[in-house]
Amino acid sequence: MLALIAAGQSTFCQPASEPVEQKGPLQKVIGDYLSLGVNGRGANAYLIGYTGMPVYSSARDKGSQSTCYDDCALRWPPYIVGAQDDLGPKAGVEGKVGTTTRSDGNLQLTYNGRPLYFYAADKEGELPTGHNVDGAWRLARP
Repeated sequence: MLALIAAGQSTFCQPASEPVEQKGPLQKVIGDYLSLGVNGRGANAYLIGYTGMPVYSSARDKGSQSTCYDDCALRWPPYIVGAQDDLGPKAGVEGKVGTTTRSDGNLQLTYNGRPLYFYAADKEGELPTGHNVDGAWRLARP
């Protein structure tokens, strides 16, 4: 996944026109954006990253500073971006998109000041599975 970021490539899902229970994205678009989009509608809507996969925040983070490294970062890969990447959010993303510098020097995408992560156990075309894992992880909502 990090190789895709480094290469500046991205895959992005458009919001589903059917309820979130619909399996799989309706369309993928290759583009230059590494920011956030929305999948689903209304109360079922959640944020997705450049891969089209759901993104999460952790209650264990200290404000905008990530506490997820080593084994945690293998299970919950941080949403890493480059300093020159276009982070402009897609339609439906109403919060503030930004970055924070991790202690390893990488830039991590934030939403409303919270660092964002992917969940390694999520599978493409399936519903998000990381919400409330260990009581600390929350599906990011628009």
